[in-house]
Amino acid sequence: MKPLRIFTVLIVEEDNSLWHRQFGTSLKRMGHEVLLPLGVPLRDTWRQRAAGLWGDKERNAFTERLLSLLKAAHQQAPVDLLFVYLYPWQFSPALFEEATALGIPSLYFFCDNLSEPNTASLQGRTATLCWVPEVEALPQFQAARAKYLHLPMASTPDINFPVSAVEEPYCYFLGGKNPSRRRILGYVARQGIDLRIYGAGWTAAETYESHFLQDTSQESAMTDSQRFQRWLGYKYYSVLDLLKHGIEPRLRVRRYARLGEEYESDLRPCVMTTVLDEQAANAKCSQAGVTIGINEQFVNRGPRPLLCFSKLRDFEATMAGACYLTQATPDLPALFEEDKEIMTYQSEAELVDKARFLLQRPATRTQMRNAAMKRALGEHDWIHRFERAFKHLGL
Repeated sequence: MKPLRIFTVLIVEEDNSLWHRQFGTSLKRMGHEVLLPLGVPLRDTWRQRAAGLWGDKERNAFTERLLSLLKAAHQQAPVDLLFVYLYPWQFSPALFEEATALGIPSLYFFCDNLSEPNTASLQGRTATLCWVPEVEALPQFQAARAKYLHLPMASTPDINFPVSAVEEPYCYFLGGKNPSRRRILGYVARQGIDLRIYGAGWTAAETYESHFLQDTSQESAMTDSQRFQRWLGYKYYSVLDLLKHGIEPRLRVRRYARLGEEYESDLRPCVMTTVLDEQAANAKCSQAGVTIGINEQFVNRGPRPLLCFSKLRDFEATMAGACYLTQATPDLPALFEEDKEIMTYQSEAELVDKARFLLQRPATRTQMRNAAMKRALGEHDWIHRFERAFKHLGL
């Protein structure tokens, strides 16, 4: 494959962010040139939205700014691909339409399609190709007649790699708190399993957006009039949502929020206050007897409130050398060999039984670590995913 010039737009602007290092590093390892929209404050889109100041006007202006940079780069030397990972509220489908008019194919990666069900019918229909990681989201793209390719998540050995550590017989979980994880891990803790939890929100409330917001300057700078406009906007969209979808989505959210409440006291001793950097997180995969994965995701609309599909952690943990016990999903059997490379569970009771089984068998754990890491490195590097996507695009 010839080296490509790839204009890359990824959620936030810092080139040391998680997704820049996952995607940007991988593309550079492949020999491609990664062009970034320098000077575009992508993080500000999150701040403005959190402050209720992000609407069609701001989204269209943001899109035009990206397009001007794309056109300038294309004039300097032909751009071979526009690669985008943005939330659909951040930009207009015109980004892909204009890129097509310039003769530039677009690849749209998005991994939260179940929570943003309009993605397929909006941005999905204008992108040259949509990269869809979630099996459960494929019907949305089929219904929208969007051009899509199902490619699971992956990882990179630049970030996730084994770290030498003395193994200890405990279970390890890394991830932010949500009701599903509280229910599953709370049950494990109550059964007396030595469980250690690292992640945001277990000791204090934290939202997903707070990961993108590093200060409150936008909020403090708002005038009373702007605060009123924000409140009015929230009320307006809340009423529209209620008229369109009824009360059930709200009731579903409330029911979900209560999952695992009875386990709060059981979980407190399991929560570690130490913040893990990447090196330490990798080391825990080697140190812990068993690394637990949870693939459950809540969806407030649709036929079922809880869906399971393979997520990023399945590849991060296995590439880092974990003995991995994760929640069963429809797509995992095609990714890892059950009982040889990883183990899966379908209920909390099965999770406890298999955790105890593995904690008592160090030889089995070693065999699984080595086999899963070999599979992850050989088939689940981001490079493997990009190769398939580029082949599909004819690049």
